[in-house]
Amino acid sequence: MALVAPRRREGPVGHWRTGTRATKLSRKDYGLVWNKALEAGGLAVGDEVELSLDVEFMRKG
Repeated sequence: MALVAPRRREGPVGHWRTGTRATKLSRKDYGLVWNKALEAGGLAVGDEVELSLDVEFMRKG
């Protein structure tokens, strides 16, 4: 999984926040290897899955 380096900043009321972003992963890395050949050629499911997660954590105090 590709991760963007965490960013750390102070929020508007003084709480520290950090976040990261994940973008792509391989199905095979998680044991998902099923696929089916199509009559027209090619495969039904690709190996790379594009996933967009924007996650932020906040520490109070």
